[in-house]
Amino acid sequence: MISMKDDLAVVLKRARATDELTMYVIVPDAPGLSFGAATVVQYVAAVAGSLVGFMLQFPCIVRPGKLVSAINNDDPNLKRILRYYDRTESRIGYLYLLRGTKHFGWYELGQSKWRLTQAMRRMEDELGERLDLPADAEVLDAGCGMGDVARTMATKYRLRATGIDILDFNIEEARKRSASSGLGDRANFQIGDYHKLDFPDVTFDGVYTMETLVHASDPEKVLSEFRRVLRPGGRLVMFEYSHTPEPELSPAAIKAFHQVCDLGAMPTWQRLEHGDMESLLKEEGFIVDSAEEVSKRILPMLHAFYLLGRFPYFVGRVTNRVPKVVNAMSGVEMWRHREAWRYNIYVAHKPS
Repeated sequence: MISMKDDLAVVLKRARATDELTMYVIVPDAPGLSFGAATVVQYVAAVAGSLVGFMLQFPCIVRPGKLVSAINNDDPNLKRILRYYDRTESRIGYLYLLRGTKHFGWYELGQSKWRLTQAMRRMEDELGERLDLPADAEVLDAGCGMGDVARTMATKYRLRATGIDILDFNIEEARKRSASSGLGDRANFQIGDYHKLDFPDVTFDGVYTMETLVHASDPEKVLSEFRRVLRPGGRLVMFEYSHTPEPELSPAAIKAFHQVCDLGAMPTWQRLEHGDMESLLKEEGFIVDSAEEVSKRILPMLHAFYLLGRFPYFVGRVTNRVPKVVNAMSGVEMWRHREAWRYNIYVAHKPS
């Protein structure tokens, strides 16, 4: 368990590194509170944090942060990704609402939408079961964030996970949390770009993405790299979005979809209509085992984001500062226009 004190230290260190004046909402650990009381405090703080991030990023109040990455890359989308994840609203929201995890949860019928942590761990179980690899198999987490998914693969499924991410502060925190968990060499993390993987051919038994391929500027190149580093028969599992063809959508849905993708730096999502990923995998030499839409499983969490995001998004709209509350905007608009997208799990393998 990572303490709130440790979490705050990471955020403050990041703020100092970016020379950014920021106010942070501190949510104390409260083991004595009931689930309802503790989570109410947490979620109210998350909404407040979103507004604080919005208010303190006005140009007249705060100097812009300096984006930091160890990746030397001319890809213009890289800076957009860095800016999205480095926004005060993103850092506070992911850290205090989701404890650093950056993926949706898997909900069973009747489960409370507010059981965010349990749902996210269950989604990771869906990944582990679909990888279906023996103990000590080597897997690559392509876009590992703070390493929660990799740690689940290492602890519960006894895999040896290597996580890469373009964000230095994610890797730093992933290493810290894994060291605290006593995982040793079962979970390792390094700066890396999945467009150009720094691994020899046929290194891994499995590769996975958890809502990260959407950020790729060249998904064909990424899939080619995945195929290169996989061993013959190696498995690829991806939890990713697709979108409805625009002629089937209303103008409002089209506008909202492009706004979510543009501000969230997700060019691949804008490219891939339903069914396109399967074709792309085949073109890059994979055998597709399954493609399953599981949108209904994530809707309770999305509804929670919708409820939490309505007020910050309203403030952003009336003040013409929507980019400052991009996550609140995304939660609201994705819920309103559920017909515009699907959430899918793709399973494929490299031919033997």
